[in-house]
Amino acid sequence: MSVSRRIPPKELRDLWAEIPKMKNCKGLCDNSCGPIGCSSVERELVEERTGKRLEAVAPAMTCSMLKNGLCTAYSVRPTLCRLWGAVEGMKCPHGCEPERMLTDAEGMDILARSMNDEDPDGMALARDLMANFGPVEWARFQSWLQERSPDLRR
Repeated sequence: MSVSRRIPPKELRDLWAEIPKMKNCKGLCDNSCGPIGCSSVERELVEERTGKRLEAVAPAMTCSMLKNGLCTAYSVRPTLCRLWGAVEGMKCPHGCEPERMLTDAEGMDILARSMNDEDPDGMALARDLMANFGPVEWARFQSWLQERSPDLRR
């Protein structure tokens, strides 16, 4: 199978550029890689780049893009993966730190924009959550993402 090298759309690359880079990443986050929601554009990029389906792998519910503890889709990984460790509510448990920590509201805003208005109900939920953001709301949004990801219902 030939692997695609399609470049992510400029809007998505610009959005990803808003996420601070990790300044001391230890590369230990593979134990945090599991089922996530992402836009259809992100899903297509990941699947085209790797030639594999983006899905949860049982029994541990790990990401299908992990191989030997490394992400095989790192250059086109979804927004939620990029936010890991860079948002107050998603700090790295291994002590890795970003150049600048995003607030939960900033992280939610970036995540909502990554959905690219694909799901008006989800965008409305994201906007509502941003108005009163906290750990409960973050969990609610993550649940919404999982409910709408067809690969997680298999």
